[in-house]
Amino acid sequence: MNMPDIVFLTPPVLLALAVLPVLWFLLRVIPPPAKKVILPTAHFLKGLIAKEKTPARTPWWILLLRLLTAALVIIALARPVLNPSETLPGGKHLRLVIDNSWAAAQNWNTQQKTLASLLLQARRAQKILYILPTAAPPGQAQTQQYGPLSYTQAEAIIKGLQVQPWSANYGKISRMLKEKTEKESLYTIWLGHGIDEKEAQTLAGTLQNQGGLTYYTPEKQHLPLLLSMDETEKNTLVITSAGAHNYDYPLSVHGLDENGRLLDSEKLTLKKGEQKTTHKLATLSPKTVQLRLSYQNSAGATVLLDKHFSQKTVGIVAPAEDTDGTAFIDAHYYLNRALEPYAKIEQGAVNALIEKDISLMIMPDTGNLPLATLNKLDEWVNKGGVLLRFAGPKMAQSEPFLTPVPLRKEKRVLDGSLTWDSPSSLAPFPKHSPFYDLALPEDIEIKQQILAQPGTELEEKTWIALEDGTPLVTAAPKENGFLILVHTSATPTWSNLPISGLYVSMLKRIIDLADAPQKMEETRTDILEPLRIINGKGNLGAPPAYVHAIPAKDRDNIEISSTHPPGLYGKGAYHYALNLGDQIKYLGLFTPSDSVDQRSYDVSKEKELMPALLTLAFLLFLIDWLVMMLMMSGGRLLRTKMATFILCSLISTQACANDPLYAAKTHLAYIKTGDYTLDKTTEKGLQNLTSTLTNRTSIDMGDVVALDPDIDALAFFPIIYWPVTKTQKPLSMNAVLTIRHYLTHGGTIFFDTRDQHNKVDENKISFLAQTSQARTLKELTAPLDIAPLAPIPDTHVLSRSFYLLDDYPGYYTGGTLWIEENSPAYQDGVSSVIIGANDFAKAWAAGEDGSREQEMVFRFGVNLVVHALTGNYKEDQIHLPHILKRLGE
Repeated sequence: MNMPDIVFLTPPVLLALAVLPVLWFLLRVIPPPAKKVILPTAHFLKGLIAKEKTPARTPWWILLLRLLTAALVIIALARPVLNPSETLPGGKHLRLVIDNSWAAAQNWNTQQKTLASLLLQARRAQKILYILPTAAPPGQAQTQQYGPLSYTQAEAIIKGLQVQPWSANYGKISRMLKEKTEKESLYTIWLGHGIDEKEAQTLAGTLQNQGGLTYYTPEKQHLPLLLSMDETEKNTLVITSAGAHNYDYPLSVHGLDENGRLLDSEKLTLKKGEQKTTHKLATLSPKTVQLRLSYQNSAGATVLLDKHFSQKTVGIVAPAEDTDGTAFIDAHYYLNRALEPYAKIEQGAVNALIEKDISLMIMPDTGNLPLATLNKLDEWVNKGGVLLRFAGPKMAQSEPFLTPVPLRKEKRVLDGSLTWDSPSSLAPFPKHSPFYDLALPEDIEIKQQILAQPGTELEEKTWIALEDGTPLVTAAPKENGFLILVHTSATPTWSNLPISGLYVSMLKRIIDLADAPQKMEETRTDILEPLRIINGKGNLGAPPAYVHAIPAKDRDNIEISSTHPPGLYGKGAYHYALNLGDQIKYLGLFTPSDSVDQRSYDVSKEKELMPALLTLAFLLFLIDWLVMMLMMSGGRLLRTKMATFILCSLISTQACANDPLYAAKTHLAYIKTGDYTLDKTTEKGLQNLTSTLTNRTSIDMGDVVALDPDIDALAFFPIIYWPVTKTQKPLSMNAVLTIRHYLTHGGTIFFDTRDQHNKVDENKISFLAQTSQARTLKELTAPLDIAPLAPIPDTHVLSRSFYLLDDYPGYYTGGTLWIEENSPAYQDGVSSVIIGANDFAKAWAAGEDGSREQEMVFRFGVNLVVHALTGNYKEDQIHLPHILKRLGE
């Protein structure tokens, strides 16, 4: 049987144990023994028996108890460690390679805990440290190695590291390390993310050759997933895993708006043994700009959608008496083939199409229209419609209407028996054209066209021209709408444009612009500015200063990097989504060679014994004190208050010994509901709030804790979040007693009905709506004897405990916050029960995205926790104006 190993971190303290024999001697002689004095009158006391006897010396067993207490304190200060981690390999120097690219986000907390443990071991072994992050810093082309460093310097660098939303380039790092040779061999510990990025084996070989390598990797079930768009199937997602799971992996795809609020959610499953699956989106709100995989926290699990993503409806005009399109069979055939992958097509008469919700109306060669129809079409364009017209024989023989430029009545023939001209090719696209960045085919031939009247504005309204300068595509705004005219036919009769790839690209680009025709002029730009950027954990926010604009012509070839992170780029009405998942074509496991020591991230078995030893020493001190009080009083001091005090001390001490982590830091906690999705959302929201509190306040925050009031102690948590569901079961008697004790001894429970309906009625009699959650809350709280509640007043200290707030928003807004009408004095102004309905945890779970709405959500969370911890210490601020006035007087 192997005995547990114990190591002392500060062994010199153990020398104090040599003082214990001296302490034994001192305790025996102090106080000194009584002197023998002859007193004649003492003869009269002979035969009397004293009721109380004071021993001449301290009993040996009390001396032993005190020496044991002192020994425990000394041993505890020597910082003993049970089952210490293995000694770090290598010599005096140690290099820590830290993966902090996008794939590290999923296991970042686990990686950081392992890194903290390694740093302590390095400090214990007095190692000289080198730190090498693998992702390039923001705005820089390449990462760098830091060192030699002390423990304090290395710790400061590591605390400043963040996950970056781009990939690491292991090849560059390997070449940098080969050029920069160190005097001493460096043993390397690589804290990896388990994903095979560019040239991972090359970097592993370099590190191995420079002194040896240990590689840490997450377990397969904890590896990140990659989300991307299917290149061939519209509105279809591709979910990729680096390794196949041995069970069905349930997932959800969430659709979020630009403020990070949940709009849609669809469930899917990554089947057992599969590494890739696709999911066709059933519904997609027009306001959706972001898709995220549930419980995935990386930029790779996020897809941004430009505003032209969702499939639009395009109307193609056909005569009312022939809606199947036989009259325009040729034009409709080519238009349908070009538009079918990118839009939903409606076909019919002008009047019928106007009544439908279409983004673009395409009118092939059309003659004169009835006046009433023409008026309706003109009104539709003025309100924001986009009308795309194609020329043809009928247009050439009729009066022109709704065209972007004035037209000549005759057509131009470039290929025929009566002309000397030959078919013309296209001129390079002008910079102001939305087709500027499209490839210019050399084989396009235009045989016939409708000519435009010359004018001063013709050049700026021309999007495509022929080699001789005559316009082929013209466009111009019309009030809130837009008119576009292709001066040749939609069929191959006048040109070969309809059978070219440019035809499809032109129509697709026009569809993209159809949502905001009044702003089309703003899209004519050479560059796409950064609008919103995804950070390493997949959250959308304002672009930092290091982000560069993208040249419009290179947008489809731009590589995501430290200067071009994933996000939304564009100008005016046009947005372009740059997604990480679309650029990663391969996602595989990284398996180092057999010569590399490979380990998994796991919970360290190392345990410091100092807290337990100090607790035991305190218990022995209490026993010593109790024994001395009994001996001095002859046992008469066992009164109710004394017994109660001792009992409470012992219970408190035992509780701290059983759960020292909860006693050492402030932990946010929530009540488990049994709904897996809701509990995960709540946990995620409280984790984000914990991070915000850590970054913005001086509160020493710990991990989020899930509680079951039937079996868990609640006393360690100043505030507990309780999401209410309609399926929650009634509380057991044990849970009721636990919650009652918690509420009457300074604790606060924040009930969230998540239904947005707990508003004040006209008579202020009932504060809960008759929703399922409200009824469940009434049943849950009925046995708790909660004091009367009232709407929170505007002057309540919760509105200024940290930030100044006018409202208390969550995922919803408008719900009333309810608190105790009269908080007990021992609560220091903090209500033991708070009830809201705005689904606060769901709002916190969305993370900080830079928007004002989300900022106010987190400010309320900070105020809530600070108020629960500090009470009404800011209550006197209500009198501040009067105090300042009196000081001025």
